[in-house]
Amino acid sequence: MKKIKIGFYNSEIYYEKIKNGLEVYILPNKTVNNVFATFTTKYGGCNFPFNINNKYMKVPNGIAHFLEHKMFEQKNGLDPFTFYNKSGTYCNAFTNYYNTSYLFTGVDNYKENLKYLLNYVQSPYFTDENVEKEKGIITQELKMYDDMPDNIIFERTIYNLFNSHPIKYPVGGTIADIVKITKEELYSCYKTFYNPNNMFLVITGNVDPEDTIKTIKENQDEKEFDDIAIELEKIDEEDKVAKKEEIIKHNVAIPYVAYAVKIPVSKFDYIDKKKRNLYLSSMFNILFDETSLFFEKMKEEDLLDTPIDIDTLDTDKHKVFLLSFKSKDYRKVIKGIDEVLEKIVIKEEELNRKRKVNISNMLYVFDDISKANKWLLNNKIMYDDIYSNIYDVLKSMNKKEMDEIIDNLNVSNKSVLIIENQDTD
Repeated sequence: MKKIKIGFYNSEIYYEKIKNGLEVYILPNKTVNNVFATFTTKYGGCNFPFNINNKYMKVPNGIAHFLEHKMFEQKNGLDPFTFYNKSGTYCNAFTNYYNTSYLFTGVDNYKENLKYLLNYVQSPYFTDENVEKEKGIITQELKMYDDMPDNIIFERTIYNLFNSHPIKYPVGGTIADIVKITKEELYSCYKTFYNPNNMFLVITGNVDPEDTIKTIKENQDEKEFDDIAIELEKIDEEDKVAKKEEIIKHNVAIPYVAYAVKIPVSKFDYIDKKKRNLYLSSMFNILFDETSLFFEKMKEEDLLDTPIDIDTLDTDKHKVFLLSFKSKDYRKVIKGIDEVLEKIVIKEEELNRKRKVNISNMLYVFDDISKANKWLLNNKIMYDDIYSNIYDVLKSMNKKEMDEIIDNLNVSNKSVLIIENQDTD
């Protein structure tokens, strides 16, 4: 078992890739009583066409989320919620663009909980009947989300930003997608992407790494998996946005606005991807978060009551920043954002302050086993690297590199989505 030192936190991540390809990351924390475990497949709502062992497949959007739902139905009738409730353990799952993760967290019954997590995620049970039943459940879920302004503004903005990349479509798909999904397609996707070679475990909390690895190996040795070779179709996505502006009518009292920038990242190949993202995120937070001069100005002019929400999204060729806010006079806010992005200036003291905040936040992350688990999981998905040297990366951020980022920055590809009251002319 390999030990990965986290210098600033004075701790170690235990890592092992077992013989079937499953990767395991364990971060022990003896100061807590509970455990947080996630079992993740590198398969999410970003629905690329793919070749599996030289067989081409294109499946309906939303199938990864559909699979997440179906994994909670077991052939023996004992669903995960019932099993975990017996020991007071919380369980859940989530699907985003690039992964689907299954989790549990609790104090008691750790070994049995871990084995059950591995067993139920590795025991698909799809029938024509239960697939048809699930379509109705997911359809109702999608209808609920389709009526929520926050969900509309995010999903429609992403749709308007991208031309060909499958990230433009909702993680859950549409109702039209869901009705097309078949049992056979679910099994094909499951066998392809739920192979141990495409999965990893992250376990944080009060656990013994050696005993945990032993338990996992014994469990996996009892199972057989096919050898697979997955090849995702490459998508040539343009820098320009699909639609520059859209206005939607909905039942809202104050207009909702999303201002999104689609940044090409090819000019930043000279810098580590994690560090690049830290610079870009720091930049947008300095410019637009609740401590920014911009927000103070908008508040003083009675244009914004609450801070701007800043979301990010990544593809292989682009970094997206989505600024969302509510304002009755949103055109002035949009104009203000335009003016800030036309001439970006980051002062050294602003960067130093943000760097210190980021370092402080990292310490809090590793003190919380759920946050630490999420951080490790996200690093594995985004970078295929744990970044145990994150403290050194953060400390090395400097004004010179920030200015180089700004000089190579292209923020001209933007898309604006506005949700107005349906009675507005």
